[in-house]
Amino acid sequence: MRKVRWRARAVLDRTVPVELGEPSRLTVFGRLAAVPARAVLEAPNGRRIEVRAPGATARTTEVRWDDTSERLLVGVWCGTPPLRLELPLKFPLPELAWFASFHLPGFAGDLARVSVERGLISLVVPRMGSAHSTAIVASKSDEGPSHRDHGGPPAIPVAVPDVLDAQAA
Repeated sequence: MRKVRWRARAVLDRTVPVELGEPSRLTVFGRLAAVPARAVLEAPNGRRIEVRAPGATARTTEVRWDDTSERLLVGVWCGTPPLRLELPLKFPLPELAWFASFHLPGFAGDLARVSVERGLISLVVPRMGSAHSTAIVASKSDEGPSHRDHGGPPAIPVAVPDVLDAQAA
């Protein structure tokens, strides 16, 4: 009789770095990707964005801040993200499963904190020059064009107190 040992799942680093610069590969491959459900939470000192992308892990998630357009782009790749794209492209082509874009004027997207757990991507984006606050005061979405323009689901407002301060601790 064979004994089966159950191992506790190791706690992995679930943080994702925010890359700076031109988001060309995300925008090119994002045209064919699915649009995930999003929730945007407002606070005086920043914004918390939750993106529901089933199958997302820290290894397959890419977050990029474009300073010129003040846009935060989130992409989830099928498998490992490509290190660089060289022409001509070789098979199999890289595929982006999920893609979301958020227009965030007045925010420091390069300082965003990103974590992924069980397909939920949590982004905490501070306002430029903000101090820590103790509560979220409103639930409002402002990620740019309407969901009807992208064919995706609407942003779902969720009220969660002390979200930004709990993340900072």
